[in-house]
Amino acid sequence: MKRKKLIFLIIVLVIIALSFFIWWNSQVKIDNAQNDSDNQNATSASLKINKSKTENSKTETPEAIITVERKLPPIPDLEKPINVMAELRDVDRDNALDAIKKLREDLKEDNDLYDSWMELALQMKLIGDYKEAEKIWIYAAAKWEDATPVSNLSNLYIYQFNDLKKGEEYLLQAIERAPHLSFYYYNAYEFYRFIKKQPEKAKEILRKGIAVQNIDNSKYLSETLNSF
Repeated sequence: MKRKKLIFLIIVLVIIALSFFIWWNSQVKIDNAQNDSDNQNATSASLKINKSKTENSKTETPEAIITVERKLPPIPDLEKPINVMAELRDVDRDNALDAIKKLREDLKEDNDLYDSWMELALQMKLIGDYKEAEKIWIYAAAKWEDATPVSNLSNLYIYQFNDLKKGEEYLLQAIERAPHLSFYYYNAYEFYRFIKKQPEKAKEILRKGIAVQNIDNSKYLSETLNSF
C-alpha cells in the first residue's frame, strides 16, 4: 500500500515538473520573439534615419563658380540694335557683326554660356560700343566668380573711360578673385607705377603676390621687383 502511494507521489511530481518545463519554455520563446521584434524595429528605424541623412545630403551641391548667391543686374539686351562706333575695315566690321549675331542667338537659347558672354563683350568693345561691353562684364562679374570680367572692366575704366578710381577697384577685385595668378598682380603693378606714378604701391603689390604660396609665377614678380 505504501509502495503504491510512493509511486503515485512520484508520478504527480513528474507531471508538475513537466508542466513547469513546458511553461518556462513557452516564456523563453515569447521573450525571444519580443527581442527579435524590438531588434527588427530598431534596425528599421536605423535604416530610415540613414536613408533620411542620405536624401538630405543630396541637396548639398558642391560650390561652383556659376552659383553665386547675390542679386544679379538685368540681363544685357540681346535684341538691342548693334551700334558700330569704331572705324574698322569692311572685312573686320562684317566679321564682328556676324560674330555678335551668332553669339546673341546662342545666348538666347542658353544665357549660362560664360564663354559666349565674354566673347560678346570683346566684340562689342571691338566695334567701339564700350557701354554695352561694360554692361555685359558687370553682369558676368555678378553671376560668375571668375576674375576675367572684373579684370576686363578695370582695363575698360582705365583706358577707355579714364575712370582711374573704378579701374583701381576692379584691378584689386581681380586679385581677390584669383590670388594665385601673377598676371593680375603685374597689371596692378603697371597701373601704380606708370599711370598713378606711385612706385611704393607698385612695389607693395609685387611683394603681395610674391608672398602667396601657390602663385603660378612668383619668379617673374621677383625679377620685376629686383629690376625696379
